[in-house]
Amino acid sequence: MITSPTMSTGSRFISWSKMKKIVLFLIIGLFLLTTPVTDVFSASRLSAANITAQNTFSTATIITGYYNFSVSGTWVATVTLQRSYDGGSTWVDLANFTSNVEDISLEPETGVYYRFGVKTGAFTSGTVVGRISQ
Repeated sequence: MITSPTMSTGSRFISWSKMKKIVLFLIIGLFLLTTPVTDVFSASRLSAANITAQNTFSTATIITGYYNFSVSGTWVATVTLQRSYDGGSTWVDLANFTSNVEDISLEPETGVYYRFGVKTGAFTSGTVVGRISQ
């Protein structure tokens, strides 16, 4: 008959299933000790803006992981969601919106900046109420 391996600790034995749990606990503990808190529990990040003119953007914020993007209000414009991989020097258009939207997305990389706004020539009237948050 084949039995599960055990480890002797004096007069006590630890079963293989208990040993696996102990090792898993130690690995998780090591991960938590060596990972910055902001990576384990994402710090709250928020950029909100009320846009009433062309060539106006929200303040850039760093997003990593899941984030919320919300646009509301009564407006006629094209709202552009952008991201930057170089700290805000250059911006890449991610999506355009011409009506109110509620969206949840994922940014898998770290240190990526996000902002939203209305480009030159893309605003007609109203107030765009927007926010990007984590």
